[in-house]
Amino acid sequence: MVVVPKSTLSNWMNELDRWCPSLRAIKFHGSKEERNHIATTYFTNEAACHDGKRPMKKIRNKETGVLEDDNSENPRAWDVCVTTYEVCNFEKQALSKFAWKYLVIDEAHRLKNESSLFSQIVRGFSTSHRLLLTGTP
Repeated sequence: MVVVPKSTLSNWMNELDRWCPSLRAIKFHGSKEERNHIATTYFTNEAACHDGKRPMKKIRNKETGVLEDDNSENPRAWDVCVTTYEVCNFEKQALSKFAWKYLVIDEAHRLKNESSLFSQIVRGFSTSHRLLLTGTP
C-alpha cells in the first residue's frame, strides 16, 4: 500500500505504470460510493486471505508477445493499492483487513505528531516493511 498526499496521487499512479508496468495498481480514492464500490469489488475477504505473492506461472501476452504473470488463480485483481491520507483515515476498516507486505508513506513528516488520527491509524496496520519518504531534512 502506498499512502500519498491527494496532490500527488495521479503522479504516483503514472510512475507505477511507467516504472513497474507488471504491477497492477489500483487507486483507492473518490466519493463514498466510489470507495464502497472499490472496497466491495477489490477488498474481499478472499483477497485479504491471499498471501500476496506473485504467481510462479507465466503466460505470453497475445498482443506484445511478452511473458507476464498468470494471475488467473489470484483472487486479487491488484498488486498495489495507492490511496491518500484522508481515505486512509475514512476507510481504515477496509484497509486493515490486509496484512500488507509494504507500507510506503510519501511526505511522512506528517507522522511526527504521534497523537494525530492518521499516525494512530497507520501504526495499527499489520505490515512487514515500512518505507517513510520525506523531503524534510
